[in-house]
Amino acid sequence: MVVTSRVTHATPASFAAHHEDRDAENDIADQYCANANLDFLLGGGKRHFSDACLAKLKAANYTMSYDKDDLAAYRKANEASGTLRLFGLYHKSHMSYEVDRIRGETKEPSLTEMTEHIFAILKNNKQAQKHGFFLMIEGSRVDHAGHSNDAGTMGKEAIEFDNTVGAVKKFVYSNPNVAMISAADHGTGGMTLGRDGVYKWSPEVINKQSMSTEWMEGLFSKDRASLTTEDKAMQLVKDLITKNSATKEILKNPKYKTDNLLVLMGQCISESARIAWTTIGHVGTDVNLYCAGPSVFTRRCAGNHNNIHVNEIMTNYLNLDLQPITLKLRGFKPNDNKTAAPPATPSVSPIATPIATPIATPAVTPASTK
Repeated sequence: MVVTSRVTHATPASFAAHHEDRDAENDIADQYCANANLDFLLGGGKRHFSDACLAKLKAANYTMSYDKDDLAAYRKANEASGTLRLFGLYHKSHMSYEVDRIRGETKEPSLTEMTEHIFAILKNNKQAQKHGFFLMIEGSRVDHAGHSNDAGTMGKEAIEFDNTVGAVKKFVYSNPNVAMISAADHGTGGMTLGRDGVYKWSPEVINKQSMSTEWMEGLFSKDRASLTTEDKAMQLVKDLITKNSATKEILKNPKYKTDNLLVLMGQCISESARIAWTTIGHVGTDVNLYCAGPSVFTRRCAGNHNNIHVNEIMTNYLNLDLQPITLKLRGFKPNDNKTAAPPATPSVSPIATPIATPIATPAVTPASTK
């Protein structure tokens, strides 16, 4: 799995752990450390891995990677052999937004870099060549920017995810049995381009945004109380984010009264760009479904579908029978042994050896799981 959220967050956890509480991230990390079936896991969330947990990973012959240089070195050492036994934890919490990462203040790899490094090794992996593989990639943080109504940050997250999709499609078209499915679980924020009866927006405003509102909040966390005032927030937006025409009148608008500085700044920038939002939560609109690969796979994606159809597309192509694992999971009680791994997933049939690469979030739909 390759994600930009904490690796213990809801989407990655749903693929490699089993727990009734999505917020029990320490327990989820313990399950990862007990699950020797994971070939690689890249993302954030180092704070949820205890020293004992990390020791288990090292004892199970995983290489630990903590920055982009570690990841590049692992590829150089293992590309020819195709060896994949890698745990990458690049941030204590969620990985940095792309708008913040590209300033060079961190040594985190981008989603595209992580994906390309894994593909370079995976193409030579003997197990994948023989049995196929399943890879989940999530552009996790576009959802978080939606919750903050941070349009400039959301846009750069979507662009980076689109770059990642390009890397995946290149791999798909170079390997005849590989298939890609890209979907979202929901939209976030209800963004509208054009607002208040004027159907025009100003992308140049958010193009000037050089850091996320999250990063700005972190820089000024010591003075958080004073920054919640209109004057301080206005100065922060004006001087350190966009240097655009955001005005104090925007912040005085009663609909922007909030104790959440992230949302206050995001809405201020959005007003100047003529971008509107309907919520700081999730929305119930349909999401797009993208597929690439063999026609036997892609033809099942066409049309409007209930969300459970996505599962059917993947399990059909991989020739999986989920009933046995479903029955085993019903008897798995994570609270009885918090360090136990959930039951192993069923293997691909040796008769059909397709390779599937699902991706978790489309570039055009703000989505994730929180």
